[in-house]
Amino acid sequence: MLTLKQTPSLPLPQMSKVTFAIFCSLFTGLIATFIMNWPMVRAYVESSERVESFMSDSDHDGLSDPEERLYGTNTYLQDSDADGTRDGDEILRNQNPLGSGSLPAEFALKNIKISDQDSDGLSDALEKIIGTESDNADSDGDTFPDGLEVENGFDPTGEGRPTLTISIPSLKIHAPVVWSESDDVKHIEQDLKKGVIHYPGTATPGERGNSFITGHSSDYVWQQGPYTDIFKNLPDLERGDAVEFTHTYQNKKKRTVRYLLTESMVVYPDDPRLFITSDKPILTLVTCYPIGSNAQRIAWRGIAE
Repeated sequence: MLTLKQTPSLPLPQMSKVTFAIFCSLFTGLIATFIMNWPMVRAYVESSERVESFMSDSDHDGLSDPEERLYGTNTYLQDSDADGTRDGDEILRNQNPLGSGSLPAEFALKNIKISDQDSDGLSDALEKIIGTESDNADSDGDTFPDGLEVENGFDPTGEGRPTLTISIPSLKIHAPVVWSESDDVKHIEQDLKKGVIHYPGTATPGERGNSFITGHSSDYVWQQGPYTDIFKNLPDLERGDAVEFTHTYQNKKKRTVRYLLTESMVVYPDDPRLFITSDKPILTLVTCYPIGSNAQRIAWRGIAE
């Protein structure tokens, strides 16, 4: 009679105490990381579900919804004070859209009753701030009118561009802004090591149009420097927060322009709303989102005061 020889059972591999401790540590770390980043995850989901146009005008009164919030007017009524004139038309006429009288001083438009003696595109008041000559259209004698130089980010008091810095008080951010001269990826990566960048071809901060400013929220671990995560806290900004830019010219004069933030959203990098055009001075602050990924962007829009 044949008998089958029983194969001895092999002992199951035993997990050493060291391996078990490492496993527990990694698992605990993952749970802790998720809990610590839950507010960001929730914000990401909520922002992805709510993608609102920055410059929408729900009531078609000539003021965008963010501007209505800035002025305190009703986003669903063309005529908030029911005086027979659309809110946007009242603003253009320097009238109060919430009642009688003139527009309150803090909201007065800067292009009303402007004196420009030399017709160079800069008001006399702004020429005094910058230090250019109000009776000379080309203060530095380079054949370009002062206003044209300021509009395009050049220094009307000398050669080149003014030094530019950004300040976001609510996040305690103060950093240089690099005038990036090329949209080549390698060129931009080099510029981002020096600060945040003003994207080429977009409006100069303080001038009409969309000024596009971007900076790192994170970078490769082997990349070191003070600006590798300068914009990591952009998701913590709130409507009404201020963003300030200071231009310093060769004559040592300074000009500061201030934006108030109105809207944020999460978009893909190729979303055309990032580079929306405007005949008003608006700001777009952008960084990669979520932290550690470049799959999407979080963007904040602001309107110049």
